[in-house]
Parts: sequence; C-alpha cells; structure tokens
Amino acid sequence: RARAAAGFPGPSAARRPSASSAGLASSPGDVTAQEGSGPEMESSPPPDPEVAAQAHYKAIAEAEFERWRMTKAAEEEARKVLDEFRKQRALAEKRKLKK
Repeated sequence: RARAAAGFPGPSAARRPSASSAGLASSPGDVTAQEGSGPEMESSPPPDPEVAAQAHYKAIAEAEFERWRMTKAAEEEARKVLDEFRKQRALAEKRKLKK
C-alpha cells in the first residue's frame, strides 16, 4: 500500500481503470458533486473499484439465479397443469368409449 500511495502501480494496476477514466477526482483536493459533504464523507476512503465490481456481479448473479428459480417453478407448475389436463382427457375418452 505504501508503494501505491507513492504512485507506484501495484500488480493489479493493469486491470483497474485509472482514476481519471473512472470519472473520479484526479487529485485529493478535487471535490465533485457526487461525493457529498459532511464529516462522515471526509473520513471514509474512496470505494475500491474491485469491491464495487464484485458487488455488481454478485447482484447480477443473484438476479439471474432468482429468474432461473422462478422459471423452474413456472415450468413445474405448467407440467402439473398439463399432466392434470392429460389425465382428465384420458378419463373423458374412457367415458366416451363406454357409451
């Protein structure tokens, strides 16, 4: 961390976007409208892009899993309805043949 604070790139610097390309303040003195104000904002460090990316992809994965789960539940329900329909149709055919 000392090297990063001194301006030396770390091992993951190649895959991280630079502060200027990410739309972040270029120097510690710059203040943007997005940062807000107040003592709690002054003491907190800027968010780590890797942590933000992990949270983003985790949210996407959770949404995809929920969509898959709902789709699977809908397929199971449709299968039950179809099975019930087939059973009723078979019973109707049997009644028709008896007459």
